[in-house]
Amino acid sequence: MKRYLFTNCTIVQGELFLIGALGGLLAKVNLENGNMSNYEMQKGFVQEKNVVLIDYMENYQDYIYALDSKGVNLVIIELKNRECRYVSLNCAFRSFINFVSFERYGTDYYIFPKYENKLLIYHTSNEKLQEISGYLEDVNEIQCACRVKEDVWILPKASDVMVCYKLSTGEKKGYKLNRVLQDCVHSVFHEGYIYILNMFGVVYRWDIEKTKLLEIADLNINRDENESWSKVIYAGNRLIFLPAYGNDIKILDLYSGKINVYESYPEDFTYQSTWLKYYGYCEDENNYYFAACSGNYMLKIDKQTGKFAWMKPTIEDSIVSRRMESVKDKIYYEGIYETADLLNAISKNLCQPDNKFIGQKIYRWMME
Repeated sequence: MKRYLFTNCTIVQGELFLIGALGGLLAKVNLENGNMSNYEMQKGFVQEKNVVLIDYMENYQDYIYALDSKGVNLVIIELKNRECRYVSLNCAFRSFINFVSFERYGTDYYIFPKYENKLLIYHTSNEKLQEISGYLEDVNEIQCACRVKEDVWILPKASDVMVCYKLSTGEKKGYKLNRVLQDCVHSVFHEGYIYILNMFGVVYRWDIEKTKLLEIADLNINRDENESWSKVIYAGNRLIFLPAYGNDIKILDLYSGKINVYESYPEDFTYQSTWLKYYGYCEDENNYYFAACSGNYMLKIDKQTGKFAWMKPTIEDSIVSRRMESVKDKIYYEGIYETADLLNAISKNLCQPDNKFIGQKIYRWMME
């Protein structure tokens, strides 16, 4: 298998857990050696034969909590007993990307839908879901949100106001900006500032103490959706920008203001062009880990130095066979599967009209 695509991940005891985008299989990656293996579920886990995308994925007290990007379910995976259950969210407003934030405060998870003015709170203590409708004034869509300690800063669509929502009390306060912000896709906090990324490469800085907004950079000269942006992170006194459909990773030095294009990819690095290049990520104390949404490598970025490290997972044969079985009635992607994978899968299906295992015969003939 050439690659195993997934849109989000979470770290549990030094291992990276993920749900595969094709086939919906739960897997884990050993971050020391890159080995990827199945994590077999015993009860309740439903494999999807369609594309399975995850907006957010977190873990808490031996459970993994994942937001289905379609907005249908909160997926709860109990790691100890390897059991899974689903909580209906009723947030299927668009085909994908229906959430802007997923934050734990104490034992509760706060779910911020992108569309419709409501807030969901999942109480892990009693396994109840609470819905608060109309929690924001005159807001029907959110561009992005950013966690800052016990607060979540929310940027509504095409708005000149940012709203600070206090997780501890539910209090809200709006702050006027000096302009209307549009097409913003992600934001990150560092040392008193929220850095906001526009999909076309405009970068803003919100000073929380002074409540002032400043445009600090523009990554693109031309406004082209084919060069759109997805994520921004802070690492090593730099802002690192990851593309959605663009070709380059760009790095802004906050001291000099200089923008550089990252160029040190592995020799065999490739993207599958029809997918977002970068979307979900998780982190530990020292590093960010970006999901392999499109590429054949995972990206690790050191928080202190900003150094890049590329990890190509070693995929166990059990994952190949399980995923091929889960998507056997779907289209196979040339960029993902090796020829041997396809022949192995074909050998498990009867070929009409004489009901012979044609793929198995071809495979054995090639191996002679």
